[in-house]
Amino acid sequence: MLGDASGSLGIRCRVLRSTGSAPTRQHEVAIAAGDYATTLVDYPSAIQRLAALIPTDHVDREFPGTEQTKLELLNGWQRPDCSDARTAFKRARWYLRRPPSDDLLSFQVRRRPSAYPSCLNVLINGRHTSQCKMIADWLPIKIPLTSVAPGDIFVCELQLECEPAATAPSFDEELFQVRRRHFGSAEPAEQIRISSESEKRSLLGWATLLRKFRSALRVSENAGSQ
Repeated sequence: MLGDASGSLGIRCRVLRSTGSAPTRQHEVAIAAGDYATTLVDYPSAIQRLAALIPTDHVDREFPGTEQTKLELLNGWQRPDCSDARTAFKRARWYLRRPPSDDLLSFQVRRRPSAYPSCLNVLINGRHTSQCKMIADWLPIKIPLTSVAPGDIFVCELQLECEPAATAPSFDEELFQVRRRHFGSAEPAEQIRISSESEKRSLLGWATLLRKFRSALRVSENAGSQ
């Protein structure tokens, strides 16, 4: 059923009989409908507005976790199966808070056995950040978080994109798995090595230049004495 509806949970129903209870209404307004509607034309702006309103108990949830929430289901995640990975359908989202000392989000992905070549697009706050070719083996992915201020809540979105084919992929063929999500810091070791090598080459260049200069002086002195 979900496959036919592209993952939508919309259900059409009709009232059989009234319960007799008075309807309840929400009194506290998180965001006015008109204000939210103005952001819908700009997806990055809309997703950032929503991220700031996500309840704290849905931010930085344990992954893959041991239980399913409705919000996780609405955001593409299937129920945890007690393994170290979690399965998603077509598109999945995390609501996370960037740690003050980390600037990198790392995880591993793989596709389910499928005849359809596909790739994975990664979006941070609605903006495209990375794209990789999906394979059947675990593929490590590292996403820089330099566009997110430390301590801010952001949305990481994973979109599975299947290449066009004569027939549409089945529900199982649009599933993918994710594991080992964690924050980290970009290692500056390689930059340090490059800097050291550059300085070393610079010093070697000065030594060569000095040797040539001394040789030229000696030649000049010998020519003068003759």
